[in-house]
Amino acid sequence: MQHLLDDFREINRRLEDASEKEQKSHLYMDMIVLIEEIADYIIPEDNEIRKGLGEIMGGKILKLRSEELLEQGEARGRLTGLREGRLTGLHEAKIDAIQNMIDLGLTREQILRKYSPEEYEEALRSIYLQRRLCKAEKQGSLQKK
Repeated sequence: MQHLLDDFREINRRLEDASEKEQKSHLYMDMIVLIEEIADYIIPEDNEIRKGLGEIMGGKILKLRSEELLEQGEARGRLTGLREGRLTGLHEAKIDAIQNMIDLGLTREQILRKYSPEEYEEALRSIYLQRRLCKAEKQGSLQKK
């Protein structure tokens, strides 16, 4: 029994060495999973060798490469979403501020000291569309009466 466990330790060590040299950790992890699956078929559950194998090989399995890549992709997606959300929120806040400045009677020149002409024009378009929408809603409610 000890001889078999020593063989598993040697296999584990060689797989680990090979994965570090060749940077193929996903192959290393896949081999460990394969060894454990083979052991499940040939070693009875109540056998001490199986427990020893799990201790030797099992501690090394952190994640399959596909799981690691999936987690990395999800993390990047979350970061991208947060960045885009922040940029969108910042842009909307600028447009709202410009609209407030227009409502307060600031001139175009005063507003352009802080904001771009594109942002100013977008704020004007937004005000125009909001007023058209309000007017249409009022007309719709008057027609219903």
